[in-house]
Amino acid sequence: GAFTDGVITARYPVDLGSYATLSGTSMASPYVAGVVALLQESRGGNRAIGAKEIRTMLINNGHPFNILDSESLESVARQGSGLIDVYHAVKSDTSVYPEQIRLNDAEHGAENNEYTFTIRNNGRLASEYLISHMVASTAQGYNMKDVNNAIFPLKKPVILSNHEIDAVVDIYNPVVLVEANEELNVTVRIAPPVNAASMPP
Repeated sequence: GAFTDGVITARYPVDLGSYATLSGTSMASPYVAGVVALLQESRGGNRAIGAKEIRTMLINNGHPFNILDSESLESVARQGSGLIDVYHAVKSDTSVYPEQIRLNDAEHGAENNEYTFTIRNNGRLASEYLISHMVASTAQGYNMKDVNNAIFPLKKPVILSNHEIDAVVDIYNPVVLVEANEELNVTVRIAPPVNAASMPP
């Protein structure tokens, strides 16, 4: 998705300098609208792509990025699916859905912490896929008061980027082959961090 806290250089009224570098949803929204228009145009106009398919295409082809001046990946809470890449969204022959795995909390997660997604190969040839996991930073948005242990939101989330609390990810089949115009279900195990209980909520 678009990164709403980032900066985008865009056109600006001529009497105010012609270009400006601004941030937030007011910059991300028109940028994404332009990307969607390009995706629609890539299909020839009359074969419009539905909103759900466009969302999947953009999320599938986003590129994760690092925290500024760091080797650690930015938290998913801040970057979503990463930076939009409209070129790859147009050219890609692969769809992965659901495009997001919703982990929820310990009480509402999947049985045995196992989650299944589907890889669809829309290409003309069989393709081999390497499935891997990239560890990102964690955004801790809540803390606990000392007085009565009441949970309250932090004014500014604390970014944990030194692997203080990482999920446990098991990829049962890291390499899979999907035939042309076929799809394959892949199951992975994503368990809560082993030290989750010792961290503030």
